[in-house]
Parts: sequence; C-alpha cells; structure tokens
Amino acid sequence: MNLIAQDFIVYPDDTPLSKTLRPLFAAANGFSFPIVIEEKNSNQFTFDFDQTLAKQLALHRAAPTTLSLPKEVRKELDFAFTYEGNIVAVEVEKSNSDKILYDFMKFHIYLSHGATAAVLILPRNWPHRSGEVNMFKNAVHRYNLCREHGFGAPAFFDKCLIVGYEQAMPDGRPLTRDLRRELIQLRLIP
Repeated sequence: MNLIAQDFIVYPDDTPLSKTLRPLFAAANGFSFPIVIEEKNSNQFTFDFDQTLAKQLALHRAAPTTLSLPKEVRKELDFAFTYEGNIVAVEVEKSNSDKILYDFMKFHIYLSHGATAAVLILPRNWPHRSGEVNMFKNAVHRYNLCREHGFGAPAFFDKCLIVGYEQAMPDGRPLTRDLRRELIQLRLIP
C-alpha cells in the first residue's frame, strides 16, 4: 500500500534558507511512499518515507552526502544532502511530538559537524485512534518557544527549517482517522 506526500510547506518562510529549499520540496511534491499496517502495536503504520524522500530529492539535484558525526548520534541522522552550496542534515519525525526538542538538540550537533543547514520534516496530518495531530504545527510552536526563550542563538535558528507535508491516498484524499480505520479493516479482511 502507498501514500502520497503532497502540499509541502516550510517554516519560517522568509529566510534565505527557506527561499533556497522551498523550490526543492515543491519539486518533490506528490511522490508515493510505501506503508505497512503492522498487526502488532495497535495497527501502527510503518513507513518507508525517509529514504523514499531522499531518493525523490536526489532526482532534483539534492546530492546524497554524509556527515562525520560523533558515534552517539551517527545512526540517528535520517539522511543528508548537498543542494545549492548547502550541506543539509535531515530529521523526519512522523508521530512523536516529544522528540521535536531532541531533534533541535541534534541539529546543534549536526551544525557543529559539517552541516550548514538542518531540516525537520513532519506530517500535517498524523492520524491515530482519537483524531489527527498536526505534527508540523507542533514543531512550529516549539521552534517559536525555543526562539522566544533563548533555547539556541538566532544564528542557529537561521540555519534551521521545518517542513510540513500532507499524507494522502493515491486519489488525493487526506489521510484521516476514519480513513486510517478503513485501511486497518481492509488489512484484516482475508
């Protein structure tokens, strides 16, 4: 089964970094990525979004690269690429708002080990049993709280970008709680 990643938006939208990377994410709009609905763990959706996105960006001149990172975070970097003179470290957060601040902390490490920019990518519609969560909105809120309360210098945040996207069915319908429930039921039918 596949979903579509569509309607990419960036925050903040008025920085040199956003002006550079917005066209790249716009070019990737509408790509398909595989999902599996697990039988265990409350029918959790497992995605192959990260590497599918990396491959899609590579089709638009984002060359895959690596960073020389400390061993404690080396395996945590989702992927990195170079684009128009930037070395971009990417974190993808699908469903856990509690990890957003940890992602910002990792951005400090990535930026001190060769990255010139860091991007956090999140869905604007994460469905679960009790509704949908706008992970992008949560990240923007935490980003603004960090800026407001000094959790990082302004120069640090100028190198960070939050990217949101909508998860949709191949026919364009946004993924909702009710649609998630339907997909789980279809999986359960022999």
